[in-house]
Amino acid sequence: MAEFDKHRRSSGRPPVWRSSEGKMWERSPREKKEGKDHLTGYEPRENEDRPREAARMGGSFGDVSVGVSRKKELTMVVSKRRSREGPAALEDERTLQGDRAKKMDLSRGNFQVNVHDPERSALAYRESHQKTPAFMLNRFKEMMRTHRQDTLAEQVPFLDRREEREELRQLQHRREELLAREGGGDRPALRALERRKETLRQILTEKESQERRLRLLLQKAQETSRRRAGETEQVRWQLQAAQEAEEPPPPEGEDEGKGAAEALADALLARALEEKPEEPPTQETENDEI
Repeated sequence: MAEFDKHRRSSGRPPVWRSSEGKMWERSPREKKEGKDHLTGYEPRENEDRPREAARMGGSFGDVSVGVSRKKELTMVVSKRRSREGPAALEDERTLQGDRAKKMDLSRGNFQVNVHDPERSALAYRESHQKTPAFMLNRFKEMMRTHRQDTLAEQVPFLDRREEREELRQLQHRREELLAREGGGDRPALRALERRKETLRQILTEKESQERRLRLLLQKAQETSRRRAGETEQVRWQLQAAQEAEEPPPPEGEDEGKGAAEALADALLARALEEKPEEPPTQETENDEI
C-alpha cells in the first residue's frame, strides 16, 4: 500500500478511492449470465455450485461483489476494471478463475487468488453466512496487514487505517514538543501541523464511511442467503446483536474519534495561537493534498 501512497504524494492528486470516479457506491446486483447464476469478477469451476450475485458496490475502477450459494456460503470478490490512467485491467485482475485459483498461503480464512499473478489478481473470500459482516471484514483487515495484494490495496484501502492513526500520534507528540518550548513554539509550524491533523481526520472519516457501506452490503447478502436457505426466522435485531458481540474493542490508544483530552489540547493550542481552530474540510473534499 505504501507504493500507491508514494505515487499519490508525488502526483499531488488524491488517491483513487477518494476521487469522484473511484469512490464505491452500491449498485444493483447483476442478472443471470447465459441463464446461469452470475457473480461479478468470478468465473466458477465447471459443475461448481455457482454463487448468485446478491449485492454489489463499485466505482469506475473496480467492484466488490457478494454472492450466495446453496451451500449457505457467501463469496465476496474484489476485482479491478481499469487503472487510473485508463488501460483496461488484465484478465487476472478482472476475474478470479475458479479452475486456476489457489488458496492464499499463510492466511486465516478461505482467500483465493489466480495462480499466475497472485499479487495483482482479483481476490475471492468464502465464508459461512452464519458469520457476521464484522467477522468477515476483520479477516480482510488481518490479511491485508500480513500480505501484499495490489488489487485490495487499490480497491479497498479504506479497510486499513494504521498509517493515518500512526501519523496522528506522531503529530500530537510533535505539537506537545512545540508547545513546551519557550514562547509557545513556532506558530506557523503549529498551524501547518493542525491543518495536517484535520486532513488526516477527514481521511479517517471517509474511510469509516466506505467501510460502513461495505458492512451494509455484506449484511444484505447475508440476509439474502438466509432467505434462500429457508432460515426466515432470523430477524435483523439478532444479526445486529451477533455483530456487536463479535466486534473487537479498539486497541488502546487507537480511538479514531477526538477524545476529551485531545479536544482540551486543541482549545489550548487555539488560545496559544490567538485564533480559532480551522474548520475541518467537508465530507466530499476531493483535492486535499495528503
